[in-house]
Amino acid sequence: MDDGRAVGPCADRGPLSPRRRRRVPAVAVSPPGALHFVSNVLVLLVLAPQERHFSPGGYWLFLLAGVALALGVGYAVLVAYSPAANVAVYGISGLGYALGGFALARAISNPTDRSELDLFAAVIGVSSVLTVALNLVTTLPQTPAAVNGGHVSGLVYGLVIGALWRGRRTAPEAADTP
Repeated sequence: MDDGRAVGPCADRGPLSPRRRRRVPAVAVSPPGALHFVSNVLVLLVLAPQERHFSPGGYWLFLLAGVALALGVGYAVLVAYSPAANVAVYGISGLGYALGGFALARAISNPTDRSELDLFAAVIGVSSVLTVALNLVTTLPQTPAAVNGGHVSGLVYGLVIGALWRGRRTAPEAADTP
């Protein structure tokens, strides 16, 4: 009787293998080292003022969609190309790349509404673009498993949202009446 479980040497390699399912909740919040974690937190703190360009609900939607995309694409790239059964994916850095991409695209497309914090965030966005480009140039096509799908997808997501962004709509001011 077939109970749906994989057997043989590749049993632990599928995206839904028991070994990978056990790791998914932990890897979503635990980066590969303390220094990596601290640097991600610092980047997110520096990019946090980008929140002012969103409505409260819109910002949470951006964050949740960015994390889901970074985790999903990062995991998919590793599942597709990594020979290792114990693949880990982390979403916090992908979110940093999403916010950096948003800040860069927004600063370019909306030069009249830029603060100094926005310009600093855009510099981090430029750094994100350079980091992803260097990662792609040095890993493709030889070692696609080394492509950080979370960084790539986070950056592209942030760039697209930033380029399409029109900002919060404000209510027209009521005319003063005597």
